[in-house]
Parts: sequence; C-alpha cells; structure tokens
Amino acid sequence: VAQLLSVTRAEALDLLGLKPAPSLVEDLVVQLAALNGPPPVARTQALQYPTIELPNVFFKLRANGVKSARFVEYLASRGLGPGAIERYDLSGSRRDLTGDVWAPLKNRVGIPLYSPDGRVVGYTARSIDGHKRRYHTEPADAAGQSIWFEQLATGALVLVIVEGQFDAMAIDWIAHCYGLPVHAVAMGGTARTRGKLVALERLARKYRRTVVLLDNSATHRAMRIQTDMSVPVMLGQLPEGVGDPGDLRATQTRQLLEFWCSSSL
Repeated sequence: VAQLLSVTRAEALDLLGLKPAPSLVEDLVVQLAALNGPPPVARTQALQYPTIELPNVFFKLRANGVKSARFVEYLASRGLGPGAIERYDLSGSRRDLTGDVWAPLKNRVGIPLYSPDGRVVGYTARSIDGHKRRYHTEPADAAGQSIWFEQLATGALVLVIVEGQFDAMAIDWIAHCYGLPVHAVAMGGTARTRGKLVALERLARKYRRTVVLLDNSATHRAMRIQTDMSVPVMLGQLPEGVGDPGDLRATQTRQLLEFWCSSSL
C-alpha cells in the first residue's frame, strides 16, 4: 500500500487502521509513564447492605390509632400531616421500654433508611420527649453511605439537600402538598463520607437544580459539600431571623421552593 500510494509505511498503516508496533524507545517511554502516573481507577461497585427489619419495639403508626396519638401530635408540631406517616413509612416505639438495650429507643419515631434498590438497610429513631440524644441511628456504616428519602427522589426540577431527617420531611411534605416539583433528602449527620457524596451526585444528576440548605452555623460545611461535588450545587439561604431549616414556617418553605422552581425554569 505504501508503494502503490507513494506514502510512508506509518501513513499506510494508518490508512489500513493498523497500529505499528512501538519501537524499543517508545515502549520504554510508555512503561515509565505508567509507573510514574496515578494508579488506575477501579470500577465503582454498588455497596451492598443486608436487608434488616426494624426492632419489634416499633409499631406502625396509624393516623387515628390510640397508641399513635402522641406521635401524630408530634408530627403535626413539625408541620407534617397524617399522610406523612405513609409517605415516609413512619413507626413509633413503645412507651414501656426498659433495660440498657431498648430503653434508648423509648418515645421515638422510627424512620427507615432505604437502599437505592428499595430495601430497608437501617433506621433512625428520633426522640419526641426532649431526650438529650435526639437521634439514634443503626447501623452506622449503612447510614454513612446512604441518603434518607432517596427512594422518593425519582427526578424533578429541584433537589434540596438538608442535614436532618425531619428537616427533609418538612420540606418534602410542603412540596408534596402543593404539587411543587421538588424533593428533599437528608444526609443524616454532618459527616461528608465519600459514599454520601457519590449518592448525592447520583441524585443531583436527575434534577435541573440542586440546593444545599443547612443551618446558618454550618455554612462552611455547605460550602465544602458544594466544592466536593462534581455537579453544580447552589447554596440555599434561609430567610432573615431563621437559623435552622427545621424552624421554617410552612409559608416560608413554600416561598423558598417556589423561588427555586421559578429560577430553574
């Protein structure tokens, strides 16, 4: 081919779609580059967690149940209507728990943690009686790699990332009630594990805008999340006089969500 077309051997090989064997010098250069370069990136495999069941100290809440009344009242105080029980699959713990193992779960709302494929892999128990330890989460390793309410985030206009589970529920519930294309998810703590960032990035790619809304005292953490994520993230700003997303009134939450939606169109 080189003789027929009057081209070099390298050009002929290129025309034929063939790659010439590297010379000894070229081969040495390639090998040195491989040795000095960064290690190859391993394929990311989905983390697998065993399916669990909530301990039998929890019972399924019912909007009109006698045992559920104190929990329903607490949910209402957090801006959550009876329909939130089904939407977030909430449970309540028994009042008469004793002993070192189960006593810490007394008077708590049970919030399941789902894996991306819809299995229950953990839970958080939130105190409703002012216990000094507001949240009790099991198991810690699954919570460190997963995002609360990811199972509801099927894609929409705006994704809101907050810290606490009840903050996420309150925001998501307002969006649900008013038909706004917004979903809220919770990191379930302040730790920024690589697993959580990967999960958040996976979610954020389904939305046109992603907003991180943390306490005013946690602005530095919100900025770190914004920097660490490889997708565009907006820092949310709470209204004047509000320091925590959990302190937002329903009207304030709706105004924020409508603003984020309108500016995302």
